[in-house]
Amino acid sequence: MTLRFHAPYMEWAKTRPTPRFDLATSSMLPCSIDDLPGARDAIALTGSNDNGYAPLMEAIATRYRVSPSHVTTAQGASGANFLVCAALLGIGHEALVERPGYDPLLAAPHLLGAGTARFDRDFSSGFRLDPDRVRRAMTPATRLIIITNPHNPSGVIVDRAALIEI
Repeated sequence: MTLRFHAPYMEWAKTRPTPRFDLATSSMLPCSIDDLPGARDAIALTGSNDNGYAPLMEAIATRYRVSPSHVTTAQGASGANFLVCAALLGIGHEALVERPGYDPLLAAPHLLGAGTARFDRDFSSGFRLDPDRVRRAMTPATRLIIITNPHNPSGVIVDRAALIEI
């Protein structure tokens, strides 16, 4: 079968009106600081940022009653996932990762020299998280178990009792 794109369809895809609610994307819509009422007055956008934005880190430290030196921030969830892997994994360690899963969760352990093992959340069980499967997949090298909730890609919410058991 040969797929051919016709110019009118490509033109439509490039020039279609922007929908108010676009369910075909998972990205965040852009906004300016002025789109957020009170935001400009709430934050200052100047200062050193070598180890994170100091006013934010101090506010987090105050909230959790720790020293600002014990606080770090990340650029998004992928950055935070990498920091967790970097804190817990090294050469010879292993991360246990669900399958199917979000591919970047496999990349961080490999980048850090750790191995990965997998446990299945399968369609036939409604992608339910099975603590016995996790337990059987663990090895003495397991230092981190990576579970998404809701499960990526199925969207299934993890049963709280299963999560506590794991």
